[in-house]
Amino acid sequence: MNNEKQFVEDPRFQICFREMVYCYLFFAAFFVLVMITMYNLGDQLVLGLPLWFLVSGVLVPVLFVFIAYVLMEKVFDDTPLDPYID
Repeated sequence: MNNEKQFVEDPRFQICFREMVYCYLFFAAFFVLVMITMYNLGDQLVLGLPLWFLVSGVLVPVLFVFIAYVLMEKVFDDTPLDPYID
């Protein structure tokens, strides 16, 4: 009476979990870098802006937009959302 089917996990779950971890690490790195630059840079003016604002509010986000683009193109997979049919 062992006619029960074994549960087979969809391999897309592993891909999605891995990409979720990458997203959390990306956000954590962004947050930590913004906080470090915001609290550790002085009030020196550059282009009329305080240095801490220029770095943490302009340069770091531009850098992380580029990093996000590279992640989307090179690291993340295009995961189909079709039903898994064996």
